[in-house]
Amino acid sequence: MPGAPETFEAMGFRGRGDPDDDVGRIAAEYAGGLIVWRPGIALRAVLSGRIKREAKLHTLARPAVGDWVRFERSANTLAIVSLLPRSSELVRRAAGSDHKEQLIAANVDTAFIVNALDAPLRVRRLERFCLLAREGHVKPVVLLSKADVGADVANVQKEIARVLPDVPTFAVSARTGDGMEALESFFEGHQTIALMGLSGAGKSTLVNRWMGEERLATYDVRRDSKGRHTTTSRTLHERPGGGLLLDMPGVREVGLWMSEGDLDDQFDDVHTFALQCRFSDCRHETEPGCAVIDALAQGTLDRERWTVYLNFRNEARRRGGNIPSRRTTKTRAR
Repeated sequence: MPGAPETFEAMGFRGRGDPDDDVGRIAAEYAGGLIVWRPGIALRAVLSGRIKREAKLHTLARPAVGDWVRFERSANTLAIVSLLPRSSELVRRAAGSDHKEQLIAANVDTAFIVNALDAPLRVRRLERFCLLAREGHVKPVVLLSKADVGADVANVQKEIARVLPDVPTFAVSARTGDGMEALESFFEGHQTIALMGLSGAGKSTLVNRWMGEERLATYDVRRDSKGRHTTTSRTLHERPGGGLLLDMPGVREVGLWMSEGDLDDQFDDVHTFALQCRFSDCRHETEPGCAVIDALAQGTLDRERWTVYLNFRNEARRRGGNIPSRRTTKTRAR
């Protein structure tokens, strides 16, 4: 059970008014329920019947790690009865499904997207992680872990910058500590940092480095370069130097849960050209007066970026009208 910070401030409770005796933050989830933090104490909790009913109707009504909640106490039970408003949501398409969304964390400030330098670079997968973070109002940052393995860091960073020019990228080594100091500013003000990435990327090793102890088990990457799942549940940790770490299981599929409208917000350069087309229903294929076709021909719109946009758009269209647009309620994180 993760130990709880001593104050609400250290738990990340800011800009939410005055906490009371019935407010806590979800710090972990396990098979039988949840762990809720109160200052200096971690308590086991379950969902109230009302929350369970709401979650059946609306997936995002189910509390997740990072949520601030209100609860009711009884002689033997701590029952979560409501959610406080969220500042951010990390939502993905549930694994193996085109028709279900999954809330994986809430109230995260920054997502450290970890990519190991001893594995092949999949920059388009990094782009998916960044889109997932930004759509949830979370700032994405790429961490190139295992910088001590002798990889050509400069070329890797150059390739990432070509696709993700506005995403900060840092090369770090949890083993030697190289590059770790440059990340300290992200934790200031009791910020919550989520670690995301593939299995075997080195997330648990980074957590152990930040925590100053072997808090999480780590294993070698398999011979086929595929990572082992060392983290099996989402858990908040209070970092000794300040700030909160949210360690999450590694993934092998980054399923986006976005409407076409949300996608236009994330690809605003593409959307800007599309708005200039002669016909409002332009498919950007052979229509006369298509500003997208003209931009591709003139090189003012990158053809690879257009191809990536089309892939994401087709992915969204396969789900049809199942995803309501959140573009009116979300502000993209920079």
